[in-house]
Amino acid sequence: MGALTAAELALVSNDKPILCGDHVIARAAPSGTNLKWLAGDNLSGTNIVLAAYPVKRIFDKHQHIITKPNTSGVEFNLSMNLGAAYEFDMIMIGGHNFGTEGGLTVKFEKGTDATFGSTTTLSTWTPGSSDKRLVSLVLDTNGDGTALRWTEQFIRINIAGSTFTPEIGEIWVGLRRHLPYNFNQTLQEDRTRSELIRFRSRSGMTTTYTLSSGKALREGKIEIDTAAGKTAVTNWWSDTSFGSNPFLWIEEPGTSPSDCHVMTCDPELSFEDNKPTSKVLDLQMVENAPYLSGES
Repeated sequence: MGALTAAELALVSNDKPILCGDHVIARAAPSGTNLKWLAGDNLSGTNIVLAAYPVKRIFDKHQHIITKPNTSGVEFNLSMNLGAAYEFDMIMIGGHNFGTEGGLTVKFEKGTDATFGSTTTLSTWTPGSSDKRLVSLVLDTNGDGTALRWTEQFIRINIAGSTFTPEIGEIWVGLRRHLPYNFNQTLQEDRTRSELIRFRSRSGMTTTYTLSSGKALREGKIEIDTAAGKTAVTNWWSDTSFGSNPFLWIEEPGTSPSDCHVMTCDPELSFEDNKPTSKVLDLQMVENAPYLSGES
C-alpha cells in the first residue's frame, strides 16, 4: 500500500486522461476454490454460482457476458484469492443489474486472508436506480478519502440490500496510467457511430437494420515531453499486450470518472520522436460494446 504522488493526483483533478490496460484479475486468472459467489465470508464456503453463469466471466473483458449466483438473497460476496499480491489503484464494475433492484450498497473490499474475517473497505457505491458502470479512482481506507495504491491478494465485491439476484459482467481492477496532457485538438467527446445495414428492394423501398448504436470513437495526438508521461504510454502499451487487448479510457477523471469507456485500438503504437525531448502519441480508439452511451 502506498499513496499516489502529488503529481498523479494533480493530473486527475485537472482532468488529464487515464488509460488502464492492466487487469490484475485477468492476469491472476483465479479459478476453482479461489473464485466464488458466497453467501458468507470464508472462501472455503460453498460456491453458490449458477453453473451456466461461471464466475470467471468477471475477467473476460466482456461486460455483457454475466455471472450470477443460483439463488436470491439480501447479501452476497463475490470473493477471490489472486494467488499472489498484485498492485492496483482503480476499479470498474460493468454489466451489473444493481440499479434494477435499487436500494443496494456495493463495496470493494480487501481481506487479510481467505477467511475475510478482517476486511478494509476500499470503495463504496450506492447505485440507486442506475445500472451504469461503477468506477473508483480513490481506493482509500474505509472512506477516509485518501487515494492509495494497494498491493493485495484477497479481494471481493460485497453487495447488500433488498432480496434479489445480483448480476455482474466485469470487475476490472488494475493500475492506471496518467497522460500529462489532453489531445492537441478537440477530442470530440460526443462523437459516436451507429452500424447499419441498408437493403434496397427493387421497388425502391429502403429498409435499415441496426447492428449497434452509440459506439464512441476517439482520435487525436498528444505531444508528451515528460519522462513520466513517456513511461506511462509505454507501460500502458505493454499492459494491453501491445494493443491486442481492450483497455479503459477515462477522459475527465476529476469531473466524471464514471464515464469510463472500454476501448480497442490498432495493434501498432504510433509514438514518434518529435523534438529532442518530446514524442507524439497518435491514438485512435473504438469502443467495445456494451456502449457507455446506452447506460443510465
